Amino acid sequence: MRVSLAIILDALQPYRLENHMPREANISFSMCMPLPETAARLDEDCLYIGVLSRTLQLREQGASFYCVSLRDRIFDEYETPERVKNLVVVNENIAFTELFARIQKKFFEIITWVSRMHELHSQEGCIQKVLDLSAPIIGNHIAISDSAMMLMAYTTTIDCDDPISRRLIQYGYHPEETVQKFRKHDLFRLWETADTVYVDDSCAVAKYVTVHKIFRFENTYFAHVVMSCNNRPLTQGLMDLFQMMLDVLAVYIEREWEARDASSSVYDSFLTDLLDGSLTDPAVIRERAQFAGIAGEGRYVLFQIVTTDYAALSVMQMLKEFPERFPRMKFIRYRKRLIAIMPLKEKDAAFEAVCRDLELFSEKHDALCGVSLPFTGISRIRTAFRQSSLALSCADRFRGKKSLLQEAALEPDKPARLFFFERFYTYLLLESERAEELWYTSPDHDMLYMLYQHGQRHKSGYLELLYVYLRCERNATQAAAALNMHRNNVTYHIGRIQEMTSLDLDDPSVRFRLLTAFHLLRLYGFRKE
Repeated sequence: MRVSLAIILDALQPYRLENHMPREANISFSMCMPLPETAARLDEDCLYIGVLSRTLQLREQGASFYCVSLRDRIFDEYETPERVKNLVVVNENIAFTELFARIQKKFFEIITWVSRMHELHSQEGCIQKVLDLSAPIIGNHIAISDSAMMLMAYTTTIDCDDPISRRLIQYGYHPEETVQKFRKHDLFRLWETADTVYVDDSCAVAKYVTVHKIFRFENTYFAHVVMSCNNRPLTQGLMDLFQMMLDVLAVYIEREWEARDASSSVYDSFLTDLLDGSLTDPAVIRERAQFAGIAGEGRYVLFQIVTTDYAALSVMQMLKEFPERFPRMKFIRYRKRLIAIMPLKEKDAAFEAVCRDLELFSEKHDALCGVSLPFTGISRIRTAFRQSSLALSCADRFRGKKSLLQEAALEPDKPARLFFFERFYTYLLLESERAEELWYTSPDHDMLYMLYQHGQRHKSGYLELLYVYLRCERNATQAAAALNMHRNNVTYHIGRIQEMTSLDLDDPSVRFRLLTAFHLLRLYGFRKE
Protein backbone atom coordinates (compact mmCIF):
# COMPACT_ATOMS: atom_id res chain seq x y z
CA MET A 1 0.00 0.00 0.00
CA ARG A 2 1.38 3.39 -1.01
CA VAL A 3 0.39 6.94 -0.09
CA SER A 4 0.97 9.65 -2.65
CA LEU A 5 2.83 12.87 -1.94
CA ALA A 6 -0.26 14.79 -3.07
CA ILE A 7 -2.30 13.23 -0.25
CA ILE A 8 0.36 14.22 2.30
CA LEU A 9 0.46 17.78 0.93
CA ASP A 10 -3.30 18.03 1.46
CA ALA A 11 -2.80 16.95 5.07
CA LEU A 12 -0.22 19.75 5.47
CA GLN A 13 -2.48 22.33 3.81
CA PRO A 14 -2.97 24.41 7.04
CA TYR A 15 0.78 25.12 7.12
CA ARG A 16 2.87 27.49 5.00
CA LEU A 17 4.89 25.24 2.69
CA GLU A 18 7.79 25.49 0.30
CA ASN A 19 7.43 22.63 -2.15
CA HIS A 20 10.68 21.60 -3.83
CA MET A 21 9.41 18.21 -4.99
CA PRO A 22 9.34 17.40 -8.74
CA ARG A 23 6.15 18.88 -10.16
CA GLU A 24 5.39 16.25 -12.83
CA ALA A 25 6.46 13.10 -10.96
CA ASN A 26 3.79 10.87 -9.42
CA ILE A 27 5.61 10.27 -6.13
CA SER A 28 4.29 7.89 -3.47
CA PHE A 29 5.62 6.20 -0.35
CA SER A 30 5.05 2.97 1.54
CA MET A 31 5.98 4.43 4.95
CA CYS A 32 7.02 7.55 6.87
CA MET A 33 9.78 7.77 9.48
CA PRO A 34 11.83 10.35 11.38
CA LEU A 35 15.02 11.32 9.56
CA PRO A 36 17.82 8.94 10.69
CA GLU A 37 21.16 10.07 12.04
CA THR A 38 23.21 8.62 9.17
CA ALA A 39 22.72 8.52 5.42
CA ALA A 40 23.44 4.77 5.40
CA ARG A 41 20.03 4.04 6.91
CA LEU A 42 18.01 5.95 4.30
CA ASP A 43 15.31 4.15 2.30
CA GLU A 44 14.16 5.65 -1.02
CA ASP A 45 10.67 4.20 -0.50
CA CYS A 46 10.18 6.20 2.70
CA LEU A 47 9.02 9.76 3.31
CA TYR A 48 11.21 11.21 6.07
CA ILE A 49 10.28 13.93 8.53
CA GLY A 50 13.04 16.03 10.08
CA VAL A 51 14.28 19.49 10.89
CA LEU A 52 15.76 21.47 8.02
CA SER A 53 19.24 21.94 9.48
CA ARG A 54 19.74 18.20 9.88
CA THR A 55 18.26 17.55 6.43
CA LEU A 56 20.74 19.92 4.79
CA GLN A 57 23.65 18.27 6.61
CA LEU A 58 22.73 14.89 5.15
CA ARG A 59 22.30 16.48 1.72
CA GLU A 60 25.79 17.94 1.99
CA GLN A 61 27.03 14.35 2.34
CA GLY A 62 25.47 13.53 -1.03
CA ALA A 63 22.44 11.65 0.31
CA SER A 64 19.31 11.53 -1.87
CA PHE A 65 15.89 11.14 -0.19
CA TYR A 66 12.42 12.66 0.09
CA CYS A 67 11.70 14.65 3.22
CA VAL A 68 9.25 17.00 4.91
CA SER A 69 11.48 19.36 6.87
CA LEU A 70 10.45 21.73 9.65
CA ARG A 71 12.29 25.04 9.28
CA ASP A 72 14.58 25.61 12.25
CA ARG A 73 17.02 28.02 10.62
CA ILE A 74 16.94 31.37 8.84
CA PHE A 75 17.00 31.23 5.07
CA ASP A 76 20.44 31.99 3.57
CA GLU A 77 22.62 31.12 0.59
CA TYR A 78 23.36 27.70 2.12
CA GLU A 79 19.91 26.55 0.92
CA THR A 80 20.90 25.97 -2.70
CA PRO A 81 18.42 24.39 -5.18
CA GLU A 82 20.43 21.17 -5.09
CA ARG A 83 20.30 20.91 -1.28
CA VAL A 84 16.55 21.56 -1.04
CA LYS A 85 15.68 19.27 -3.97
CA ASN A 86 12.94 16.71 -3.09
CA LEU A 87 12.05 18.60 0.10
CA VAL A 88 8.85 20.11 1.43
CA VAL A 89 9.80 22.83 3.92
CA VAL A 90 7.23 23.68 6.60
CA ASN A 91 7.51 27.34 7.63
CA GLU A 92 5.56 27.22 10.91
CA ASN A 93 6.42 27.69 14.56
CA ILE A 94 5.27 24.23 15.61
CA ALA A 95 6.86 21.32 17.44
CA PHE A 96 8.50 18.56 15.41
CA THR A 97 6.31 16.01 17.24
CA GLU A 98 3.17 17.77 15.98
CA LEU A 99 4.38 17.67 12.37
CA PHE A 100 5.40 14.03 12.59
CA ALA A 101 2.12 13.03 14.26
CA ARG A 102 0.07 14.76 11.57
CA ILE A 103 1.84 12.97 8.72
CA GLN A 104 1.92 9.62 10.51
CA LYS A 105 -1.80 9.89 11.28
CA LYS A 106 -2.55 10.44 7.59
CA PHE A 107 -0.48 7.38 6.64
CA PHE A 108 -2.29 5.19 9.17
CA GLU A 109 -5.66 6.60 8.13
CA ILE A 110 -5.12 5.74 4.44
CA ILE A 111 -3.57 2.33 5.10
CA THR A 112 -6.40 1.38 7.47
CA TRP A 113 -9.02 2.56 4.98
CA VAL A 114 -7.59 0.57 2.09
CA SER A 115 -7.10 -2.51 4.28
CA ARG A 116 -10.70 -2.38 5.47
CA MET A 117 -11.95 -2.03 1.89
CA HIS A 118 -9.97 -5.11 0.86
CA GLU A 119 -11.25 -7.03 3.89
CA LEU A 120 -14.75 -6.59 2.51
CA HIS A 121 -13.84 -9.11 -0.22
CA SER A 122 -13.93 -11.95 2.30
CA GLN A 123 -17.02 -10.58 4.08
CA GLU A 124 -19.50 -10.48 1.18
CA GLY A 125 -18.95 -6.74 0.76
CA CYS A 126 -20.91 -4.53 -1.61
CA ILE A 127 -20.70 -1.16 -3.35
CA GLN A 128 -22.55 0.62 -0.55
CA LYS A 129 -20.10 -0.66 2.09
CA VAL A 130 -17.16 0.66 0.06
CA LEU A 131 -18.80 4.10 -0.05
CA ASP A 132 -19.56 3.95 3.68
CA LEU A 133 -15.88 3.33 4.41
CA SER A 134 -14.76 6.01 1.95
CA ALA A 135 -17.03 8.85 3.04
CA PRO A 136 -14.92 10.09 6.01
CA ILE A 137 -11.70 9.80 3.98
CA ILE A 138 -12.85 11.55 0.80
CA GLY A 139 -15.27 13.92 2.50
CA ASN A 140 -17.44 14.66 -0.55
CA HIS A 141 -20.79 13.35 -1.76
CA ILE A 142 -20.53 10.36 -4.11
CA ALA A 143 -23.38 8.68 -6.01
CA ILE A 144 -23.33 5.65 -8.31
CA SER A 145 -26.03 4.93 -10.89
CA ASP A 146 -26.37 2.28 -13.58
CA SER A 147 -27.09 2.49 -17.30
CA ALA A 148 -30.84 2.66 -16.57
CA MET A 149 -30.23 5.79 -14.45
CA MET A 150 -31.13 3.84 -11.31
CA LEU A 151 -29.33 4.65 -8.05
CA MET A 152 -26.95 1.86 -6.99
CA ALA A 153 -25.33 3.48 -3.92
CA TYR A 154 -24.45 6.85 -2.39
CA THR A 155 -22.65 8.35 0.62
CA THR A 156 -25.48 8.34 3.15
CA THR A 157 -23.54 10.34 5.75
CA ILE A 158 -22.65 13.26 3.45
CA ASP A 159 -25.52 15.36 2.18
CA CYS A 160 -25.41 17.41 -1.01
CA ASP A 161 -27.63 20.37 -1.87
CA ASP A 162 -27.08 19.98 -5.60
CA PRO A 163 -30.58 19.56 -7.18
CA ILE A 164 -29.50 16.66 -9.39
CA SER A 165 -28.06 14.73 -6.44
CA ARG A 166 -31.10 15.46 -4.29
CA ARG A 167 -33.56 14.21 -6.92
CA LEU A 168 -31.52 11.06 -7.54
CA ILE A 169 -31.65 10.15 -3.84
CA GLN A 170 -35.31 11.19 -3.52
CA TYR A 171 -36.59 9.06 -6.41
CA GLY A 172 -33.94 6.36 -6.52
CA TYR A 173 -33.33 7.24 -10.17
CA HIS A 174 -32.70 10.26 -12.38
CA PRO A 175 -36.17 11.65 -13.22
CA GLU A 176 -37.15 12.88 -16.66
CA GLU A 177 -36.32 16.48 -15.74
CA THR A 178 -32.71 15.51 -15.02
CA VAL A 179 -32.48 13.26 -18.11
CA GLN A 180 -33.60 16.17 -20.31
CA LYS A 181 -30.87 18.31 -18.78
CA PHE A 182 -28.30 15.60 -19.60
CA ARG A 183 -29.56 15.49 -23.20
CA LYS A 184 -29.46 19.27 -23.53
CA HIS A 185 -25.73 19.27 -22.72
CA ASP A 186 -25.06 16.17 -24.86
CA LEU A 187 -23.76 14.21 -21.87
CA PHE A 188 -24.94 10.80 -23.05
CA ARG A 189 -22.56 10.91 -26.00
CA LEU A 190 -19.72 11.90 -23.65
CA TRP A 191 -20.50 9.02 -21.29
CA GLU A 192 -20.59 6.52 -24.13
CA THR A 193 -17.02 7.41 -25.13
CA ALA A 194 -15.33 8.37 -21.83
CA ASP A 195 -12.87 5.68 -20.77
CA THR A 196 -10.91 7.46 -18.01
CA VAL A 197 -11.71 9.60 -14.98
CA TYR A 198 -12.70 13.06 -16.11
CA VAL A 199 -13.51 16.36 -14.38
CA ASP A 200 -16.45 18.64 -15.21
CA ASP A 201 -15.64 22.06 -13.77
CA SER A 202 -18.10 23.97 -15.96
CA CYS A 203 -20.91 23.76 -13.36
CA ALA A 204 -23.30 23.94 -16.31
CA VAL A 205 -25.28 20.90 -15.15
CA ALA A 206 -24.31 20.34 -11.54
CA LYS A 207 -23.90 22.96 -8.85
CA TYR A 208 -20.34 21.89 -7.97
CA VAL A 209 -17.25 20.66 -9.74
CA THR A 210 -17.79 16.94 -10.37
CA VAL A 211 -15.46 14.02 -11.01
CA HIS A 212 -16.76 11.15 -13.16
CA LYS A 213 -15.83 7.55 -13.86
CA ILE A 214 -17.78 5.41 -16.35
CA PHE A 215 -17.51 1.63 -15.98
CA ARG A 216 -18.02 -0.12 -19.30
CA PHE A 217 -18.08 -3.87 -19.98
CA GLU A 218 -18.03 -5.45 -23.44
CA ASN A 219 -18.12 -1.87 -24.75
CA THR A 220 -21.42 -1.33 -22.93
CA TYR A 221 -22.00 1.59 -20.55
CA PHE A 222 -22.94 0.05 -17.21
CA ALA A 223 -22.16 2.16 -14.13
CA HIS A 224 -21.43 5.82 -13.46
CA VAL A 225 -19.58 7.06 -10.35
CA VAL A 226 -19.87 10.80 -9.65
CA MET A 227 -18.11 12.73 -6.89
CA SER A 228 -19.43 16.23 -6.16
CA CYS A 229 -16.81 18.52 -4.68
CA ASN A 230 -19.37 20.06 -2.33
CA ASN A 231 -17.25 19.91 0.86
CA ARG A 232 -13.63 19.57 -0.25
CA PRO A 233 -12.12 21.38 -3.24
CA LEU A 234 -10.62 19.26 -5.99
CA THR A 235 -6.88 18.67 -5.53
CA GLN A 236 -4.47 16.09 -6.86
CA GLY A 237 -4.53 14.44 -3.43
CA LEU A 238 -8.32 14.14 -3.56
CA MET A 239 -8.06 12.69 -7.08
CA ASP A 240 -5.60 10.10 -5.77
CA LEU A 241 -8.01 9.12 -3.00
CA PHE A 242 -10.88 8.90 -5.49
CA GLN A 243 -8.81 6.61 -7.73
CA MET A 244 -7.90 4.36 -4.77
CA MET A 245 -11.60 3.96 -4.04
CA LEU A 246 -12.34 3.28 -7.73
CA ASP A 247 -9.76 0.49 -7.80
CA VAL A 248 -11.75 -1.34 -5.13
CA LEU A 249 -15.17 -0.38 -6.50
CA ALA A 250 -14.21 -1.88 -9.87
CA VAL A 251 -14.41 -5.39 -8.42
CA TYR A 252 -17.92 -4.93 -7.03
CA ILE A 253 -19.25 -3.10 -10.06
CA GLU A 254 -17.98 -5.90 -12.29
CA ARG A 255 -19.78 -8.38 -10.05
CA GLU A 256 -22.98 -6.37 -10.51
CA TRP A 257 -22.45 -6.52 -14.25
CA GLU A 258 -22.02 -10.27 -14.11
CA ALA A 259 -25.20 -10.63 -12.07
CA ARG A 260 -27.37 -8.33 -14.19
CA ASP A 261 -26.02 -8.55 -17.70
CA ALA A 262 -28.20 -10.50 -20.11
CA SER A 263 -26.22 -12.05 -22.93
CA SER A 264 -27.38 -11.61 -26.49
CA SER A 265 -27.14 -15.37 -27.16
CA VAL A 266 -30.59 -16.87 -27.76
CA TYR A 267 -29.78 -19.92 -25.64
CA ASP A 268 -28.66 -18.00 -22.52
CA SER A 269 -32.01 -17.77 -20.74
CA PHE A 270 -32.86 -21.33 -21.81
CA LEU A 271 -29.73 -22.84 -20.24
CA THR A 272 -30.04 -20.56 -17.19
CA ASP A 273 -33.62 -21.69 -16.60
CA LEU A 274 -32.56 -25.33 -16.88
CA LEU A 275 -29.68 -24.84 -14.43
CA ASP A 276 -31.92 -22.96 -11.99
CA GLY A 277 -34.48 -25.78 -12.12
CA SER A 278 -37.27 -23.39 -13.15
CA LEU A 279 -37.84 -25.21 -16.45
CA THR A 280 -38.98 -28.84 -16.12
CA ASP A 281 -41.85 -29.43 -18.58
CA PRO A 282 -40.49 -31.82 -21.29
CA ALA A 283 -42.67 -30.29 -24.02
CA VAL A 284 -41.54 -26.75 -23.21
CA ILE A 285 -37.93 -27.89 -23.03
CA ARG A 286 -38.15 -29.47 -26.48
CA GLU A 287 -39.74 -26.33 -27.93
CA ARG A 288 -37.22 -23.92 -26.40
CA ALA A 289 -34.29 -26.19 -27.29
CA GLN A 290 -35.34 -26.14 -30.92
CA PHE A 291 -35.64 -22.35 -30.86
CA ALA A 292 -32.20 -22.03 -29.23
CA GLY A 293 -30.57 -24.33 -31.78
CA ILE A 294 -29.72 -27.03 -29.22
CA ALA A 295 -30.42 -30.71 -29.88
CA GLY A 296 -32.82 -31.61 -27.09
CA GLU A 297 -31.89 -35.30 -27.13
CA GLY A 298 -28.23 -34.76 -27.99
CA ARG A 299 -25.29 -36.11 -26.02
CA TYR A 300 -23.14 -33.59 -24.19
CA VAL A 301 -20.46 -33.06 -21.57
CA LEU A 302 -20.47 -30.00 -19.28
CA PHE A 303 -17.47 -27.92 -18.24
CA GLN A 304 -17.64 -25.54 -15.27
CA ILE A 305 -14.78 -23.03 -15.12
CA VAL A 306 -14.17 -20.90 -12.05
CA THR A 307 -11.31 -18.50 -11.30
CA THR A 308 -9.17 -19.24 -8.26
CA ASP A 309 -9.14 -15.55 -7.29
CA TYR A 310 -12.36 -15.90 -5.26
CA ALA A 311 -11.98 -12.45 -3.70
CA ALA A 312 -12.21 -10.76 -7.10
CA LEU A 313 -14.16 -13.33 -9.03
CA SER A 314 -14.39 -12.35 -12.72
CA VAL A 315 -14.94 -14.24 -15.93
CA MET A 316 -15.03 -11.24 -18.28
CA GLN A 317 -11.67 -11.95 -19.89
CA MET A 318 -12.47 -15.64 -20.26
CA LEU A 319 -15.80 -14.84 -21.88
CA LYS A 320 -14.09 -12.67 -24.47
CA GLU A 321 -11.61 -15.36 -25.45
CA PHE A 322 -13.74 -18.50 -25.05
CA PRO A 323 -15.81 -18.48 -28.30
CA GLU A 324 -12.72 -18.17 -30.45
CA ARG A 325 -10.85 -20.92 -28.59
CA PHE A 326 -13.83 -23.32 -28.38
CA PRO A 327 -16.23 -22.64 -31.27
CA ARG A 328 -18.04 -25.99 -30.88
CA MET A 329 -19.32 -25.15 -27.42
CA LYS A 330 -22.28 -23.16 -26.20
CA PHE A 331 -21.50 -21.26 -23.02
CA ILE A 332 -23.03 -18.86 -20.51
CA ARG A 333 -21.98 -16.90 -17.44
CA TYR A 334 -23.75 -18.49 -14.48
CA ARG A 335 -23.22 -17.73 -10.77
CA LYS A 336 -20.01 -15.82 -11.56
CA ARG A 337 -18.50 -18.73 -13.48
CA LEU A 338 -18.37 -19.96 -17.03
CA ILE A 339 -20.56 -22.96 -17.93
CA ALA A 340 -20.02 -24.63 -21.32
CA ILE A 341 -21.60 -27.65 -22.97
CA MET A 342 -19.92 -29.58 -25.77
CA PRO A 343 -21.75 -31.91 -28.18
CA LEU A 344 -20.28 -35.37 -27.74
CA LYS A 345 -20.47 -38.49 -29.86
CA GLU A 346 -17.92 -40.42 -27.85
CA LYS A 347 -14.79 -39.72 -25.86
CA ASP A 348 -12.50 -39.68 -28.84
CA ALA A 349 -9.31 -37.85 -29.77
CA ALA A 350 -11.29 -34.63 -30.33
CA PHE A 351 -12.51 -34.69 -26.73
CA GLU A 352 -8.98 -35.25 -25.46
CA ALA A 353 -7.75 -32.33 -27.59
CA VAL A 354 -10.43 -30.06 -26.12
CA CYS A 355 -9.40 -31.10 -22.60
CA ARG A 356 -5.78 -30.26 -23.37
CA ASP A 357 -6.82 -26.84 -24.70
CA LEU A 358 -9.01 -26.26 -21.63
CA GLU A 359 -6.04 -27.11 -19.42
CA LEU A 360 -3.97 -24.38 -21.14
CA PHE A 361 -6.93 -21.97 -21.09
CA SER A 362 -7.48 -22.54 -17.37
CA GLU A 363 -3.80 -22.10 -16.61
CA LYS A 364 -3.71 -18.81 -18.52
CA HIS A 365 -6.64 -17.41 -16.55
CA ASP A 366 -5.67 -19.04 -13.23
CA ALA A 367 -8.89 -21.03 -13.23
CA LEU A 368 -10.08 -24.55 -12.38
CA CYS A 369 -12.48 -26.62 -14.46
CA GLY A 370 -14.95 -29.29 -13.30
CA VAL A 371 -15.98 -31.85 -15.94
CA SER A 372 -19.23 -33.81 -15.78
CA LEU A 373 -19.98 -37.29 -17.01
CA PRO A 374 -21.40 -37.44 -20.55
CA PHE A 375 -25.18 -37.02 -20.48
CA THR A 376 -27.95 -37.55 -23.03
CA GLY A 377 -30.78 -35.03 -23.19
CA ILE A 378 -30.28 -31.33 -22.46
CA SER A 379 -32.86 -31.57 -19.66
CA ARG A 380 -30.19 -33.40 -17.60
CA ILE A 381 -27.83 -30.43 -17.62
CA ARG A 382 -28.61 -29.64 -13.99
CA THR A 383 -27.33 -33.05 -12.90
CA ALA A 384 -24.21 -32.51 -15.00
CA PHE A 385 -23.68 -29.12 -13.35
CA ARG A 386 -23.95 -30.78 -9.93
CA GLN A 387 -21.35 -33.37 -10.99
CA SER A 388 -18.92 -30.68 -12.15
CA SER A 389 -19.46 -28.80 -8.86
CA LEU A 390 -18.68 -31.94 -6.87
CA ALA A 391 -15.56 -32.49 -8.95
CA LEU A 392 -14.45 -28.93 -8.19
CA SER A 393 -15.08 -29.52 -4.50
CA CYS A 394 -12.22 -32.03 -4.65
CA ALA A 395 -9.90 -29.33 -5.97
CA ASP A 396 -9.46 -27.72 -2.53
CA ARG A 397 -8.61 -31.10 -1.00
CA PHE A 398 -6.30 -32.56 -3.66
CA ARG A 399 -4.83 -29.73 -5.73
CA GLY A 400 -1.23 -29.13 -4.73
CA LYS A 401 -1.41 -31.74 -1.96
CA LYS A 402 1.65 -33.93 -1.68
CA SER A 403 0.62 -37.57 -2.06
CA LEU A 404 2.29 -40.61 -0.55
CA LEU A 405 1.31 -42.57 -3.64
CA GLN A 406 2.81 -42.82 -7.12
CA GLU A 407 -0.01 -41.07 -9.02
CA ALA A 408 2.27 -39.45 -11.59
CA ALA A 409 3.85 -42.78 -12.49
CA LEU A 410 0.46 -44.13 -13.60
CA GLU A 411 -0.93 -40.94 -15.17
CA PRO A 412 2.01 -38.72 -16.17
CA ASP A 413 -0.16 -36.50 -18.41
CA LYS A 414 -2.98 -36.04 -15.92
CA PRO A 415 -4.34 -32.44 -16.09
CA ALA A 416 -3.62 -30.23 -13.12
CA ARG A 417 -6.57 -27.85 -13.54
CA LEU A 418 -9.29 -30.16 -14.89
CA PHE A 419 -11.24 -32.19 -12.32
CA PHE A 420 -13.28 -35.02 -13.85
CA PHE A 421 -16.26 -36.25 -11.88
CA GLU A 422 -15.61 -39.85 -12.95
CA ARG A 423 -12.10 -39.72 -11.46
CA PHE A 424 -13.31 -38.45 -8.07
CA TYR A 425 -16.57 -40.39 -7.86
CA THR A 426 -15.11 -42.95 -5.43
CA TYR A 427 -13.62 -40.26 -3.20
CA LEU A 428 -16.95 -38.45 -3.05
CA LEU A 429 -18.70 -41.68 -2.01
CA LEU A 430 -16.18 -42.23 0.78
CA GLU A 431 -16.36 -38.67 2.12
CA SER A 432 -19.11 -39.23 4.68
CA GLU A 433 -19.30 -37.98 8.26
CA ARG A 434 -17.84 -41.15 9.80
CA ALA A 435 -15.52 -42.25 6.99
CA GLU A 436 -12.46 -40.56 8.51
CA GLU A 437 -13.05 -42.10 11.96
CA LEU A 438 -13.65 -45.56 10.48
CA TRP A 439 -10.49 -45.30 8.39
CA TYR A 440 -8.26 -44.30 11.30
CA THR A 441 -9.53 -47.23 13.40
CA SER A 442 -9.39 -49.86 10.64
CA PRO A 443 -6.77 -52.65 10.43
CA ASP A 444 -6.08 -51.60 6.82
CA HIS A 445 -4.86 -48.21 8.11
CA ASP A 446 -2.41 -49.91 10.48
CA MET A 447 -1.24 -52.32 7.78
CA LEU A 448 -0.55 -49.55 5.23
CA TYR A 449 1.12 -47.48 7.94
CA MET A 450 3.40 -50.45 8.71
CA LEU A 451 4.41 -50.58 5.02
CA TYR A 452 5.02 -46.83 5.07
CA GLN A 453 7.27 -47.09 8.17
CA HIS A 454 9.14 -50.01 6.58
CA GLY A 455 9.79 -47.82 3.56
CA GLN A 456 11.05 -44.97 5.76
CA ARG A 457 13.48 -47.28 7.56
CA HIS A 458 14.70 -49.41 4.64
CA LYS A 459 14.04 -47.14 1.61
CA SER A 460 11.88 -49.95 0.26
CA GLY A 461 8.93 -48.02 -1.15
CA TYR A 462 6.62 -50.94 -0.33
CA LEU A 463 3.55 -48.70 0.10
CA GLU A 464 3.92 -47.19 -3.38
CA LEU A 465 4.79 -50.57 -4.89
CA LEU A 466 1.63 -52.24 -3.60
CA TYR A 467 -0.53 -49.34 -4.81
CA VAL A 468 0.91 -49.31 -8.33
CA TYR A 469 0.81 -53.12 -8.53
CA LEU A 470 -2.92 -53.16 -7.70
CA ARG A 471 -3.65 -50.27 -10.07
CA CYS A 472 -1.90 -52.20 -12.84
CA GLU A 473 -4.19 -55.20 -12.23
CA ARG A 474 -1.24 -57.21 -10.80
CA ASN A 475 0.61 -56.92 -14.12
CA ALA A 476 4.24 -56.98 -12.96
CA THR A 477 5.57 -55.76 -16.32
CA GLN A 478 3.35 -52.65 -16.31
CA ALA A 479 4.09 -51.94 -12.67
CA ALA A 480 7.83 -52.28 -13.30
CA ALA A 481 7.62 -49.78 -16.18
CA ALA A 482 5.63 -47.30 -14.05
CA LEU A 483 8.11 -47.55 -11.17
CA ASN A 484 11.25 -47.81 -13.31
CA MET A 485 12.10 -51.20 -11.78
CA HIS A 486 13.00 -54.62 -13.14
CA ARG A 487 10.03 -57.00 -13.41
CA ASN A 488 11.74 -59.62 -11.25
CA ASN A 489 12.24 -57.07 -8.47
CA VAL A 490 8.53 -56.28 -8.55
CA THR A 491 7.50 -59.94 -8.16
CA TYR A 492 10.10 -60.49 -5.42
CA HIS A 493 9.05 -57.50 -3.32
CA ILE A 494 5.33 -58.19 -3.78
CA GLY A 495 6.06 -61.63 -2.35
CA ARG A 496 7.83 -60.03 0.61
CA ILE A 497 4.83 -57.71 1.17
CA GLN A 498 2.48 -60.69 1.21
CA GLU A 499 4.70 -62.43 3.75
CA MET A 500 4.77 -59.34 5.99
CA THR A 501 1.03 -58.68 5.81
CA SER A 502 -0.48 -62.15 5.19
CA LEU A 503 -2.47 -60.61 2.30
CA ASP A 504 -3.97 -62.93 -0.32
CA LEU A 505 -3.81 -60.80 -3.47
CA ASP A 506 -5.50 -63.56 -5.47
CA ASP A 507 -8.71 -62.78 -3.59
CA PRO A 508 -10.77 -60.11 -5.48
CA SER A 509 -12.39 -58.92 -2.24
CA VAL A 510 -8.97 -58.30 -0.69
CA ARG A 511 -7.85 -56.29 -3.70
CA PHE A 512 -11.06 -54.24 -3.64
CA ARG A 513 -10.63 -53.58 0.11
CA LEU A 514 -7.02 -52.49 -0.41
CA LEU A 515 -7.82 -50.10 -3.26
CA THR A 516 -10.56 -48.59 -1.08
CA ALA A 517 -8.01 -48.21 1.71
CA PHE A 518 -5.66 -46.39 -0.66
CA HIS A 519 -8.51 -44.02 -1.59
CA LEU A 520 -9.11 -43.32 2.09
CA LEU A 521 -5.38 -42.78 2.59
CA ARG A 522 -5.34 -40.14 -0.10
CA LEU A 523 -8.43 -38.48 1.39
CA TYR A 524 -7.41 -38.42 5.05
CA GLY A 525 -3.76 -39.44 5.31
CA PHE A 526 -2.41 -41.40 8.26
CA ARG A 527 -3.68 -40.90 11.79
CA LYS A 528 -1.76 -38.30 13.79
CA GLU A 529 -0.31 -40.16 16.78
